[in-house]
Amino acid sequence: MSKNLSTLLMTASLIFAPLSTAYAQPMMPQSVQNEIIKLANGPTSSNSCVITSLFPAFYGQIPGVTGKVAVGLIDNDSENCGSAFVATKVVAYSVDGSAYHQIALPAQLDTLQIQKILSVTPRDAGFAFTVLYRGPSDPMCCAKQQTVFSVKVTE
Repeated sequence: MSKNLSTLLMTASLIFAPLSTAYAQPMMPQSVQNEIIKLANGPTSSNSCVITSLFPAFYGQIPGVTGKVAVGLIDNDSENCGSAFVATKVVAYSVDGSAYHQIALPAQLDTLQIQKILSVTPRDAGFAFTVLYRGPSDPMCCAKQQTVFSVKVTE
């Protein structure tokens, strides 16, 4: 690669990186996604609600945290859960080799119908993340409310 092209690509990455966390950290490996889905499901029975998808929002190093941190949005299979819509939940794990440790998240998250994680920003020994959630007057399709949560990772 020529020096000019390399410089141009590096400059472009510095300009556009703040626009999306997708460019700010490595992609979450499929093996990590699979393990998080497995952990989120826990022991299941034939008639239990099953987590089927993980939408990764962040995977990378955070200062003061051993290993990497994985943050994503999981959803269930609405057909097997007796509901007409998909329920979602934010999950976060510290990943150190094959060891996965769930990161405690604010309890208020369980009261929100979260549609998307908009951003994750690493902070010293923790991170902040912005979610888009459905308010009382928002249509099912189109969440319009946003809020930011801060999390400190304790190891």
